[in-house]
Amino acid sequence: MGKARKQKTKSFKKSVLIICPGITEKGYISSLRADRYRGLHIDLEPKLDKADKYSEVFCLLRKEYSTPKTARICIYVNDMDTIKAQGKMKDYLDDMNKTVRASNDKLKIIESMPCIEFWFLLHYQYTDRCYPSYDSLKQTIRKVIPYYEKNEQWARKIYSILEDKTNIAVKNADRTVTKKESGEGDCSYTNMHELISKLDELYAQLGSEHLS
Repeated sequence: MGKARKQKTKSFKKSVLIICPGITEKGYISSLRADRYRGLHIDLEPKLDKADKYSEVFCLLRKEYSTPKTARICIYVNDMDTIKAQGKMKDYLDDMNKTVRASNDKLKIIESMPCIEFWFLLHYQYTDRCYPSYDSLKQTIRKVIPYYEKNEQWARKIYSILEDKTNIAVKNADRTVTKKESGEGDCSYTNMHELISKLDELYAQLGSEHLS
């Protein structure tokens, strides 16, 4: 009887680069990585307090995609309130589109208007109200997450509070994007659900390749 042929074990070689602007995003995504996406190679690169320094990030991303064979799967998570308040939306969109083209449409852009706390709110309720800043949103957030503060302590624990409501937030976030794209008027929005969807997809690939 002949020897059984060894099957080659596949491995998910591509790593994921996630760039985010603050301690809250860093804490939330770090917890996602450690729990929901354990085993997926995610490089988290926080650009603390640099939500409006998007040109630096886009430049870094174009450099990443300049060598396609080694380029990581890149996701840029950003708050939009400061960019909008500073009247930089046209410049931001021009820079973003230039970078997306350089990536051959592989770059994933995740935006929250005004900030990631709007995504947190959507774990509890749907709203299309326009919040121009975190300060305008703060009291609404505290109605569903009492005593919430935008600091490192809360950043470390917020995922565990929201974890079992993620599916609700995904549906609500999708509705906010639909409202934004309808052009019916200013509204707050987030496409954080697309981050979840992308990482779910990559995590599923990781599992299937381990079983191959």
